[in-house]
Amino acid sequence: MSDGPSLFMWGVSHKKAPLQLRERCVLSPEQRTDFEALLKTAGLREHLILSTCNRFEIYAVGGAPPEFFARALERLNALPEGELENYHEQLKGEQAVNHLMRVAGGLDSQMVGETEIFGQVKDAYAAAQAAGATGAVLNRLFQKAFQAAKWVRSHTDISRGLTSVGSVAVDLAERIFGDLEKAHVLVLGAGEVGEKTLAAMRSRGARRTTLASRTHEHALAMAAQDENITAMPLQDALENLWRFDIVIASLAAQQPVLENFLIDAALTKRRFEPMFFIDAAMPRNIELCGELPQAYVYNLDDLSKIANENLASRHKAIEACEKILSQRAEKLWQSLCLRA
Repeated sequence: MSDGPSLFMWGVSHKKAPLQLRERCVLSPEQRTDFEALLKTAGLREHLILSTCNRFEIYAVGGAPPEFFARALERLNALPEGELENYHEQLKGEQAVNHLMRVAGGLDSQMVGETEIFGQVKDAYAAAQAAGATGAVLNRLFQKAFQAAKWVRSHTDISRGLTSVGSVAVDLAERIFGDLEKAHVLVLGAGEVGEKTLAAMRSRGARRTTLASRTHEHALAMAAQDENITAMPLQDALENLWRFDIVIASLAAQQPVLENFLIDAALTKRRFEPMFFIDAAMPRNIELCGELPQAYVYNLDDLSKIANENLASRHKAIEACEKILSQRAEKLWQSLCLRA
């Protein structure tokens, strides 16, 4: 048996990096193109980029020192050189295999057991395949990781409870506002998080929900499925911000959409009646507004604390998942070594 392929994972995630740094590691489409160009100079035979709300990771086969990725990410995001020094992680061989299985299965998520990550990993793999960036090693690795993730979700209770950003956001809204039937809710973003938020709102009795998106046609199509949801152009929603009690934001944007002056103006019109903001985006959609009275802002870190409140009750499920994924990772790595 050989030493195996030169497989590794390099990344920055919620495990080490604070939210303020994680959001600065998110690449715009233009930066993503530049980063891909840099990767072509790194001597990698295969590679895949996984970028989500809580992680920026590269899975690769080939040789490139960890500092290469750190420096490239720092330059593209105008971070000081060395800023990522204490926040990145690199895993090789079987450890990288096990890590990917844990990521796909939701065990490595900030919200343990969350359901969105599986689709995000599948999308990242599809994009890398379409670009011709994967080969024999990563193809087998990701296909086996998907199988393992499906197994733990269907054979254990790892996803029991609040395990999606949307459901946790709505749970928090209910905690801080009470009966959602009386609240006027604005959901910014018609993507997966926005869709799950709307579904959770429906199940909790919300009857006055407005959906706004960068693509108004998309919002209209989603609103047409429920008589309690009204679609509104994004700019109109921002201009009428004062009308809403709860705002849940998950727009894909590099800069804050809800700036302090907009929130301040809305509070003034409401005669400083409280507003609750839940920022489920990365980078964040809502500018820091802790200095504004009666504006209460919660972010992804706050949502994860709520989602993980029932971790103790899921201890056995987590242990079972860890065990089976470790066994599958060992078996897969051994087979990869035989093929190398």
